[in-house]
Amino acid sequence: MHPTAESLSARAIHETFVDVGGLEKFWVQWYLNRFVSRGYGKVKFVVGKPGAGKTHWLKHFSQTAGFNHYLALGIDARKDRLSSIDEVYRAVASQLLWRDLIEGAALQVIHQQLGYPEFTGRGWDFLKWAESERRLEPSLARRDIREAVDGWLHGLDLDSHFMLVVRGWLNQLLSGDSGEPIDHLAWLNGGKIGAATRRSMGLIGNISQRNARAILASTAIFIHAVGYGGLVIAIDNIEVLTANARVENIPYYTRGKREQAYEMMRQLIDEGPRMPFVFLVLAGDSARLGEAKRGFPSYPALWARIQNEVVTTRVNRFSDWIDLDRLWDQDHEQLALLASLWEKGPADLALISTTPNMGDEVGLESGVTRRVVASSLTKMIRNQSESEEYNL
Repeated sequence: MHPTAESLSARAIHETFVDVGGLEKFWVQWYLNRFVSRGYGKVKFVVGKPGAGKTHWLKHFSQTAGFNHYLALGIDARKDRLSSIDEVYRAVASQLLWRDLIEGAALQVIHQQLGYPEFTGRGWDFLKWAESERRLEPSLARRDIREAVDGWLHGLDLDSHFMLVVRGWLNQLLSGDSGEPIDHLAWLNGGKIGAATRRSMGLIGNISQRNARAILASTAIFIHAVGYGGLVIAIDNIEVLTANARVENIPYYTRGKREQAYEMMRQLIDEGPRMPFVFLVLAGDSARLGEAKRGFPSYPALWARIQNEVVTTRVNRFSDWIDLDRLWDQDHEQLALLASLWEKGPADLALISTTPNMGDEVGLESGVTRRVVASSLTKMIRNQSESEEYNL
């Protein structure tokens, strides 16, 4: 059995990662540390044959984004249906720790707007602290809190509905209520809230295709204001969009749904400048995504936007369409490093007791990375067996 990236721990991902073509370092330097952190959005595609290392690369890039103070989330298109922007938003929102983000926002309000940088407690303790330490009248303190929350939020370019929900939660928290408002959380996660409840919150509607893009942009702006560099969204296995047969427990896309998904991607590319602090990376099988009938070429409006205008023998790392197989073919030094890492094996990977199958596994014959890993594991197992025989 060959270990897949899904089965490896974060530590094993880190130990066996090599930055082919210096792509990750390049993206960190030019996008995370510059373009995205300065308030712009970007969409990138990482493709390759089965076994090219796409999932491994995505997982490590998400780790690296976290080390660079980004909030990074991973989505598997084989598990979540992503035919529209509201479905993408729900997949993102369901992974966010909204309580922690609201707590972070509360501290920003206290430090920046109210002028108490010395306060380091939890948001719901602030009112008591202000009464005991600063001798503030509770009613006056609550008024100051409401004004401070409004001042902080109005300094951000947020969707009005998103602002109302966050405003209500912040005011509740800073007024000493440590509970989690169910309706606010449900709305932020993309749930369906009844009309009466929405009216009480000042909301007109729920999150839908019509407003999900604006809500996603507001979420990223809010995340940045709390203290992160931005939001990194890594979506893997997007080749499921091209499937021509249903598979149990995997989303199936009709032609209409597939084209809807492609149109969503096209809009996200075009709306990049108006999607601040969002770095979206989509990965999938290059052969399937390149199919004329069901792949990206079947939707010219999307395909035209991710083509390389200048074709060269070297991979352009500024390109929106990055082929990992081409990078591996050009970077022999990193390929040798990959082999040496896997010959040792990740520290927390149980030793494989059976000889890897070198020919029967799907995609093994096409992915150079998987071939190198399989060959290295075979060598590791052989050396281990010889060592055990010698000790006996």
